[in-house]
Amino acid sequence: MHITYHYIVALVIRLILIIYGIIQDNVLKVKYTDIDYHVFTDAAEYVLKGDSPFKRHTYRYTPILAYMLLPNILVQNAFGKIIFSVLDIFTSILIFKVLKNHGYNADICKKSSFMWLYNPLTMVISTRGNAESIMSTLVILCIYLFQKNKPSLCGLVYGLSVHFKIYPCIYAISFYFAYSSAYTSQDNKFKFLFLPNKNKLFYMFFSVIGFAIPTVLFVFLYGEEYIWEALLYHVSRKDIRHNFSPYFYVLYLSEAMDSRLPMFISVLAFITQFLTVFITAWVFHSPRLLPISMFIQTFCFVTLNKVCTSQYFLWYICLFPLSYPSLNIKFKQIATAFVLWMASQGLWLFPAYLLEFKGYNVFIWVWIASLIFYSVNMYLICLFVKHVKCKHDSKKYR
Repeated sequence: MHITYHYIVALVIRLILIIYGIIQDNVLKVKYTDIDYHVFTDAAEYVLKGDSPFKRHTYRYTPILAYMLLPNILVQNAFGKIIFSVLDIFTSILIFKVLKNHGYNADICKKSSFMWLYNPLTMVISTRGNAESIMSTLVILCIYLFQKNKPSLCGLVYGLSVHFKIYPCIYAISFYFAYSSAYTSQDNKFKFLFLPNKNKLFYMFFSVIGFAIPTVLFVFLYGEEYIWEALLYHVSRKDIRHNFSPYFYVLYLSEAMDSRLPMFISVLAFITQFLTVFITAWVFHSPRLLPISMFIQTFCFVTLNKVCTSQYFLWYICLFPLSYPSLNIKFKQIATAFVLWMASQGLWLFPAYLLEFKGYNVFIWVWIASLIFYSVNMYLICLFVKHVKCKHDSKKYR
């Protein structure tokens, strides 16, 4: 079957899930639609009335998202889910194109793109109304534009992705290093990676433009409300219950005390995240290893973050199909790793359910499960780093 037909089939499956979701929402007490989708839609309604989207309590996203979902009010409430599902398909197309440009054969490109296209997790998340498919599209589009040696466009899209959500800022150093000129073993590696060149300057300049234009526009339109809700909230956020991070229990206990512990944890998390992001970019600075560098950076960043929720997992899952061909690892090992990863989540989800819905005092159990999940993630990161193919026969990006 030609890959185009797979895109059509995958889109049809998502549309069926959207229809099913409408039925479940109207029949069952447990709703299919993500609560955030209602937040997006309410914000769009405020925008349509000429008000600020931030009048909707808990709306802490770029106003662009509210504008995108205006058809939810004007056409049909499920329109946004269709947008997210189409972006899901577009992400898979980009995965195929990136790997094809990278020199892999069509069979590897298809298998890798199918990891996203037919992934039940991505299907459910987009059809429930979660907007993470926007981020996966923007991030992988940056890699595609990097391959095409278009530093200005790459910078613009990258800046826009950081405007949408702050976390892609961790990729800045990887793109900067990857835009370095040709390198030989006799060159000074430090100068080679850090000294600017034309591509680096174009990339940096247009990254600032891509971030600044929408950000300044919305500061002008919505003022401090936008700054606090869409930007600063995500920096200062604390989550003491719905959280896979081992930090959650310490933060929970510190709530009852006048303590500087939360600040210490924030600094500790930032330092460990910065070091792992920088070291990964330094080690895997080759242009052909950009996807695996970004994948490992994101995996480390999410695992080490002081707040870790399930939607963050998509940040690195979307990069895994691009990274898989660069790993000298058997499918059996990948399958085992996936089962281990899912099992450690299940171990956390059960006590978390007892805590949140039954009110049982199982904080210690949840915290131990968080430590196990953290350990599994660190094991997987080490496994992937160990099996990176630093040399292979596929052609260079540029």
